[in-house]
Amino acid sequence: EEQIERAMGQIDKGLRDQGTQMALGYMASQITDPDKREKLLPDFPLGGKRPIGSDTFLKALDRSNVEIVTAPIARISADAVHTGDGVAHRVDAIVYGTGFATSQYLAPMRIFGRDGRELHDVWRDGAEAYAGVNVAGFPNFFMVYGPNTNVQGSVLAVIEPQVDYILKCLEAYKTGARTIEIKPEVQQAFNAQLQADLGGTIFGMHTAHNYYSAANGRIVTQWPGPLTGYVPVMPRSPAVV
Repeated sequence: EEQIERAMGQIDKGLRDQGTQMALGYMASQITDPDKREKLLPDFPLGGKRPIGSDTFLKALDRSNVEIVTAPIARISADAVHTGDGVAHRVDAIVYGTGFATSQYLAPMRIFGRDGRELHDVWRDGAEAYAGVNVAGFPNFFMVYGPNTNVQGSVLAVIEPQVDYILKCLEAYKTGARTIEIKPEVQQAFNAQLQADLGGTIFGMHTAHNYYSAANGRIVTQWPGPLTGYVPVMPRSPAVV
């Protein structure tokens, strides 16, 4: 599992191939029905979508009373799900998994900054911040686990330095500071480098339909490097704001 996590997001063909073979081997050990196994095989590279970490999920699908249907749903009637191949699948209940809006940060809250600008209007083409904490034009506004801070590992390793930085910023108020705000050029430079780095990862290759991207294709959720690479980008003090 650790090797698979390391392979995600990195363009290291040897490491990715190794992780892929490990995943395929595990699938073969859990799914005995070859037809089911064929339907479950992803059509995108490892890391193209968020992996499911479970010791029981695949084994549950291998049960004889479980059918895997890949035909598109055409319609739903009172007692059946009708698929595009003309089959009516009789059901007693439907669990409709719609997912969640991962890239709509801070929704449904409305936050206003300088000149009455609303944050989600600023983020119309995709959320952007400095280190996932500050947004230019929104003084005295801080957040944790903001844009591009989804890492391959524990999110606590991101939140803890963010909270430490915010606390240091708050100390500045004791010395007479009235507002703390990230400079636009600092935020722009940070995100330009961030997107460039993401372009060299599986996240930036758009190999699968996933939640990583805004409508314009810009990656707004993922951190491009290793978990340990996030801490150095956090300023030691609010001197940059």
